[in-house]
Amino acid sequence: HFCSNSLHLNVERTVCGNGAHFCCQECFLQPKISTTSESEKAWPKVPAPHAASVPVPICNGCGTSSDAMVLKPSTTFGKATHKYGSPENGVPENIPPVGVFWDIENCSVPSGRSAEAVVQRIRSRFFQGHREAEFICVCDISKESRVVIQELNNCQVTVAHINATAKNAADDKLRQSLRRFAETHAAPATVVLVSSDVNFASELSDLRHRHGFQVVLVHGNHASSALLQHAHRHVAFQEITADLPQRVLVKAQ
Repeated sequence: HFCSNSLHLNVERTVCGNGAHFCCQECFLQPKISTTSESEKAWPKVPAPHAASVPVPICNGCGTSSDAMVLKPSTTFGKATHKYGSPENGVPENIPPVGVFWDIENCSVPSGRSAEAVVQRIRSRFFQGHREAEFICVCDISKESRVVIQELNNCQVTVAHINATAKNAADDKLRQSLRRFAETHAAPATVVLVSSDVNFASELSDLRHRHGFQVVLVHGNHASSALLQHAHRHVAFQEITADLPQRVLVKAQ
């Protein structure tokens, strides 16, 4: 094109160094001034938002060079990438959660034995490498021993009261708790169900195959194979309660 400056119409033209068009020599000799980009016009003095994926170097500890990248949307920065973890409690997010769901009417504490000891054995056996996210026991507290309820409370176990006269009330409450746990956490979480009730077969199947959870079943003597098949591990409740210490009663002075 030709120079449009009216003051330069009669000035000798020369070939522009930037391409096959003509400019006046005066314009050609002037220093180039960078033009303002469209983003700078639209966002004066404000950095444009980055919606594109941002490369983040990942080290896998095996000698991979820094060229190895993984693309993560920049909108995920500052947000938790896992549902599990409890940073507000000072627990590292990379420790997977474990939840215990105890149908104590189905697998009850032996008479005269310590409920605290049962809880401690469950924790010591199944909690390695995990953080406790939930430990719930469902029962009708009016039909359960007061001493057992007190011991569970002392162990920081959540005791959920249900009305035993309502059909399948305990099962429904445990199902609700299991589903809430699945919605709150993600694999590799672990679920420990203490029950022999075959009605939980569909819930265990869903937790294992749909959510990818590790499923541990603590069951009584007559657990159905339809229930056992959905657990990665199954342990007899009698094995947990074997050789339990006698409950120590503290008399008021």
